[in-house]
Parts: sequence; C-alpha cells; structure tokens
Amino acid sequence: MTPAMVAVLVLTVVAIVLFITEWLPPDVVALSVMTILMASGILTAKQGFAGFSDASTITVASMFVLSAAVTRTGALNYFGALLGRLFRTRFRVAYLLLLLGVGLASGFLSNTAVVVIFLPVLLTACRDARISPSKVLIPLSYLSIAGGACTLIGTSTNIVVSSLLPRFGLEPVGMFEVTPVGLLLLIATVAFMYGPGSRLLPNGKTDSGLEQRYGIGRYLLDVTLRPGSRSAGKPLSESPLIGELGVDVFGIFRNGTSLGWPS
Repeated sequence: MTPAMVAVLVLTVVAIVLFITEWLPPDVVALSVMTILMASGILTAKQGFAGFSDASTITVASMFVLSAAVTRTGALNYFGALLGRLFRTRFRVAYLLLLLGVGLASGFLSNTAVVVIFLPVLLTACRDARISPSKVLIPLSYLSIAGGACTLIGTSTNIVVSSLLPRFGLEPVGMFEVTPVGLLLLIATVAFMYGPGSRLLPNGKTDSGLEQRYGIGRYLLDVTLRPGSRSAGKPLSESPLIGELGVDVFGIFRNGTSLGWPS
C-alpha cells in the first residue's frame, strides 16, 4: 500500500467521523478534503475541481432550485390544506392521498424538499385531528424514498450513476427509463403502507406540543402584524417578510379565524 493510499484512507475515515459528529459543517468538511488532496499532490487542480462542472452536480443543484421554488410559491400548499381537512373527517381517504401525493411529488423533487414541505402540514393536521404523528410521518419518509426511484431526477443517486455510465462506454439513463421498475416499487410501497403497514405503525400519544417533540418548534413562530406595518394590507407575495426575510408562511389568521392556506 502506497503512502498516497494510506493518506486517502485516513482522510476518508476522518471525514466520515466529522460527518457523523457534525463538529464541522458538512460543506466545510467536503471542501477541506478536496483542498487537502490537491495541496498534497494526490489530485491535480483539474481533478479536484472537476466535480463542480460535472453534469450530475449541476443537475442536483438545479433540483434544489426547483424544490425551493415549489416551497416558496406554495405550489403544494393547497394539497396540504386538503389533507388537513380530510384528516379530521375521512382519515383513510386522506392517508391514501398522502401516500400517492408524496410518491408522485418525490419523482420530480428532492426527497428532502418533499419531506420539508409536508412535515409542518402533517404535524398540524395530526394535532388538530388528535392522530399520532407516527401514523403519517413514517409513511412520509418511506414514500418519498420510493417515489424518488421513479425518475432520473427523483434522487441524486440516479443522477450520479447516469453521469458515470458514459465513462464505461454505456449510454446515460433516460429521464423515465427507470420508471417501470420505480412504479412497481412505488405501487408495492403504497399497497403495503395502506394495508398491513398501517396496522404495524406505532400509535403513540398525541399532544399539543408536537413541534417541540419533533424538534421543529424553534423554527416556527407566530408574527402579529400591527396597524401601519409594511406588510399590512399587502398581498403575501409583496410582503417584506417574503421578499426581504425569505420567510415561509404556513398559515394566515385574522381575528382567530384561519384565512386558508397561503399561496
């Protein structure tokens, strides 16, 4: 084993430890590893920076932009509001819509973004309907993974693999080339989670502090607009809360009455 091999193995172990412990931000760790490899001569500058111009990197970055646009514009908010209403009246129908909606959305958006979009909606719906969040959060996770396997852009893994295939003389994967297999996986996951899987889910206690229990309470807050506020009387899209602070609004209330899901 050459010294370069030993150095790479040691650096890999250190990076994994830092990723797990989160002593440093992941981006700092990744860039530090790249810098050390180039500074030590193990990689040339061209090799070190090659990843930034790789098609898979650009595609994954573009998916984050698309996911952010969906989150910011509230494209899925009406679906979330519909789920919230159905949870209180027809849970099984809402549960099926949740499985299908998350699965389909994950085929075209980042899995993480889909979970982030649906998480506050589901927590609120569970609290209002007095339903254990474990009944919907576990399916949310599973369906986001299964749905991501339906298209090339559904998960970054597919994109990376597709970009590597030409290096071995193979054609890259098409946008919907994996869809037949992915759909079978998605259908099987929906069928299981709607049928026997739903009975296996834990039925934990419900309470009014779900935000604190699941660690998102510190990211949520209520904002009261006073008369004369820069946001008073303006459409949500023109509010400084959105344009200047980049706040994501999950609900609007006036005199204690909900005005519906913001768009």
